[in-house]
Amino acid sequence: MELLDPMRVHRRCKGTGVFQAASGPVSCSPCSGTGKILSARDQRRLDAETTRRYRLLKVMYARAEERDGCRAGDIDFQTHQGYGLLEQNERHRLDALFGSLAAGRIDDVIDALVAYGNAHTEREKK
Repeated sequence: MELLDPMRVHRRCKGTGVFQAASGPVSCSPCSGTGKILSARDQRRLDAETTRRYRLLKVMYARAEERDGCRAGDIDFQTHQGYGLLEQNERHRLDALFGSLAAGRIDDVIDALVAYGNAHTEREKK
């Protein structure tokens, strides 16, 4: 089975990454100079997935703030820090994280992110 490339040739620059403006050749900003862009259908799917993930993160951060209570924001901060480190260092694990959030395991994810952030901080101290 042949896999199709989801990227399409950008019409504005005709796949060159540069288009001719009145002032001269200009790098094409919608395609970032690559000459290729997502199809409208794929872009809608990507936008829907991004929105879904953003909402799951908002729920997770709201739960972390709720768990903090009057504890000076430790869990909330550590959750943010753990997510940032995970996104930076192990991006391939984000799908599993969002799957767990969608399944309703919010407290487990928060605890795992706090532990991940703490373990990463301990490794940097050594």
